[in-house]
Amino acid sequence: MSTSTNDAHQAAWEAASGPATSAVVHAAVVTSPSVCTEPPTFTSLAAPSAPSAAPTTPEATASSTTAPKNFLLSGKIANLFGVVGSKLEADFYSYHGDLPAGLSLPSGVTAPIYQLATLKDDLKLSTILPKLVGTAFDHMPLKNVVFTYQNCEMDPSKPPGFYVNADLVFDESFGTVHTALATVLGIPNPILHIQGSLGSSQSFNDPLQISGFSLSGTFADIVLKPCSELTLSAIGVELLGYEGIR
Repeated sequence: MSTSTNDAHQAAWEAASGPATSAVVHAAVVTSPSVCTEPPTFTSLAAPSAPSAAPTTPEATASSTTAPKNFLLSGKIANLFGVVGSKLEADFYSYHGDLPAGLSLPSGVTAPIYQLATLKDDLKLSTILPKLVGTAFDHMPLKNVVFTYQNCEMDPSKPPGFYVNADLVFDESFGTVHTALATVLGIPNPILHIQGSLGSSQSFNDPLQISGFSLSGTFADIVLKPCSELTLSAIGVELLGYEGIR
């Protein structure tokens, strides 16, 4: 590590292991920082997949003044994406340590960054993208929402930058859409696991700046036979949103 990288690594450790009530961690303003000894586990398919060579958190005591080689910082983001008029609190996790074996840093990147912000409550997209108020997206609450930021491919299933994973549950409130999915596709409880990129120049603490987005997902474990020669086991769906289209 370079001197500046070592300094940032040590500063994150001191914030996590000391009495600090808040800290800036790779530009994210985090409250109640602490050393996470039990990394979060995710059961939903919408959750971020683990890196192929996942870094491990060593046994390190929070009383140590010298940062261990690898550790996980956890805390809270009081108002995710600077939402105006309401509070959107997220649980925050930030990995600090070596790059997993077999991976390389992009040009100009001196240390790997891998961060997660998870929501306990359901999320309407219009909460973080106010221009979607009144659109069809305003009637699609997302569950099990996880936002990821990485500056290299720690998670090979996502490109570097900000990413969102979530579940969209098509319950009976969706009316004919739910009926069609349940009867035509034979899915009694239709859940679409969606994911999408939010770009690379965002911040966990500032309003999102995007003019359009694409959320893609798959209805998995389907057995649908349009004809005797063809069986569909999964169906892909893409949701598009662009500024100026309602």
